[in-house]
Amino acid sequence: MKYFFIAVALFATLSIIISSSFSEIDLIMDSMKGKPKKEMFKVFHYVHKKTYSLNSEEGIKRYTIFKQNLKWVENKNNQLGKQVYGITQFMDITDEEFRQTYLMNPVTLEKNMKYSNINKENSGKKEGNNIFELEEDEIIEQKNSQTPASIDWRHIMNPAKDQGSCGSCWSFAAMAAVEGNVNLKLKNLPNLSEQYLVECDTNDNGCNGGWPTRTFEWLKNNGVVDQNVSPYIGKQTLCKVSEFASSRKNLIKGFSYCESGTAGKECTKEIWLKLLAQGPIVVAMDASDEGFGKYKPSKEEPWTPKTCGKVNHAVTAVGYITENGNEYLIVRNSWGANWGINGHFKVPLSNHCGIIDNGWLPEIQAADTPFPQRVCPTFFSQCKYSGKSVSTCDGDTDFQASIGGKVSSFNTNNSTAPNFNFFSQPNCRGEPMWNYGNFECDEEHYKYKTDPILSAASDSNDFGGTCIVHFDKPCFTGKRTIICNSIPDLAVAKFTFTPGSLYLPSFNVKTVIFFEDIKFSGRGYGIKNKSRFNTEDFKEINEAMSKAKSLAIVTRTQDEPIDPDW
Repeated sequence: MKYFFIAVALFATLSIIISSSFSEIDLIMDSMKGKPKKEMFKVFHYVHKKTYSLNSEEGIKRYTIFKQNLKWVENKNNQLGKQVYGITQFMDITDEEFRQTYLMNPVTLEKNMKYSNINKENSGKKEGNNIFELEEDEIIEQKNSQTPASIDWRHIMNPAKDQGSCGSCWSFAAMAAVEGNVNLKLKNLPNLSEQYLVECDTNDNGCNGGWPTRTFEWLKNNGVVDQNVSPYIGKQTLCKVSEFASSRKNLIKGFSYCESGTAGKECTKEIWLKLLAQGPIVVAMDASDEGFGKYKPSKEEPWTPKTCGKVNHAVTAVGYITENGNEYLIVRNSWGANWGINGHFKVPLSNHCGIIDNGWLPEIQAADTPFPQRVCPTFFSQCKYSGKSVSTCDGDTDFQASIGGKVSSFNTNNSTAPNFNFFSQPNCRGEPMWNYGNFECDEEHYKYKTDPILSAASDSNDFGGTCIVHFDKPCFTGKRTIICNSIPDLAVAKFTFTPGSLYLPSFNVKTVIFFEDIKFSGRGYGIKNKSRFNTEDFKEINEAMSKAKSLAIVTRTQDEPIDPDW
């Protein structure tokens, strides 16, 4: 019976589908107006590819919510005297479920904002800074410039994409802005990977949110990859870093911005519009208004929020227009082309829910721009930077083999690489000796006199959150894989642990548990966070890793004290 109604709906739309700007799903659902709600729900379930069974307890629950939301839409449109709201993919979930699943946690965002502001305060204004700021004279010029009559970048953009139930709006907003600005500057519209950011951007938090300042800092140093290199799967598993080395494009040289809460960089309407006039920009907003998920106007009717609070969603501003003396913003969302106005929404500038309080404009450079050469420290076999030497950013497993003995002097060369830990045994065995910077002779530091430096490992500090890092060789060298979430099936993630080394850089990770069966079942072997170690030094760990079919990362709760032994 379900398929009969679907067939009828499809047939009803054939005569108008070619000339309509609406999608097939829109037309199918519009053709069901006036039909029994049960049949509407069957079609809704089919066209939006819902996975629950219609006749299950879950299906009955979703049907009840669908009817409630449909009644809300009908009443609201009747009050307004026009269609502003309609049937979207969110009609079978409650407002609370919508906020929890599709919006970012405001508390997490506040932490991200504080982190970004600290970074900017500490970075200073110097060449090579990761933050490309609007200079003071540029801000003055913007204040004196005229507001543009209209801006609309929709024609230079890809169709709106769909983030699914992963809280990755930040990655879609960033990639949309980059794609549009690349097309403006280089006359070429790429289709870039959001999944690459979700998996590999350790400045942000995958499906648990992100913040544009952090995102663009990471993109500047790590580049972008095309969608076909890393297709979107809507979840965060792991990042096989080495697989992207040859595919990365160095497109982003920095970014201009104005940002709420940043001294001297606060947004005004004029500054914000000046950014938008240069290309699509990433913005943050509060999307928790009860009608936002159901926004589906028949024409380009605006969404007028009832209340606005803390920002919880990242989107891409693409336009500014004036109609009948009223100013509106055009904003691209990441809930697919079937939501809103082909994936976009129009909102009054006077009631923007935080949109013009922040703005980030990526600065684009040629795709063939090489990444900056890494400047690596040098280790010497004799005092005063003489004798045999080796320069490395990744560490050395055996200085006896590379320079013929222990390290006697060390020069950071103003390195852009992370700090090093020194070890008194090959393959980074023994207790680490912290690096005190350059030294011309090892005798200058008493520790090195009694414990010779025979290996070294880079002490990378760019992994936050709940990530662990696996290397396929000892001493934290070789192919690197970043894992930031528990993995219920390692086979699905296409990853097998091999002997090498493990790095647990975050104190938020309490324990890592290797399970012999999928979905965290069967026998498990837990490793308490002790920062870093060679797995080949521990027979039990290697055995547990080789048998593992799932992996659990147990994290420290917000109020839980840090292990004193960490």
